[in-house]
Amino acid sequence: MSIQLEASFPSSTLVALHRGGDVLFLRRTGDDAWAGLWTWPGGAIKAGETPEEGAYREILEETGWRATGFKQLAVQTARSDTHGRNFHLYLANAPYGAPTLNDEHDAWEWHLPAWFFHQSTDDRARRSTLFRDWLEAVALPFVRALDQALLGHQRP
Repeated sequence: MSIQLEASFPSSTLVALHRGGDVLFLRRTGDDAWAGLWTWPGGAIKAGETPEEGAYREILEETGWRATGFKQLAVQTARSDTHGRNFHLYLANAPYGAPTLNDEHDAWEWHLPAWFFHQSTDDRARRSTLFRDWLEAVALPFVRALDQALLGHQRP
């Protein structure tokens, strides 16, 4: 895998926790362009953390789970006119049981990766260039990578 980072941009993680062909989606709270969006666990990588350590910590904070089997699928960069961020995209095994959500999310569901695109994103993309760039540069390639990685795990 070739990793191309924009050195001046901060880095974050997104992790698709899977059980078979389904991945965990969490509904975001808050008042930004991501509020109400169903997405994957993740967040900013802290100083001194490797991307995998940041991914592990974010999963623990957002779900209460200790995930295993981390596999980095890609690194994508989202850019807008004034901002940018590198995203380290992972797939990991989800433990059994229900997640314990923190205050960043208010609901969870299991779906195939492409389910992400069954929610409306047009209004969010019009309001936020960073969201629009994230959608095109991160979410779409992540769903494609997940579909490919989970081919042998699809449900009947």
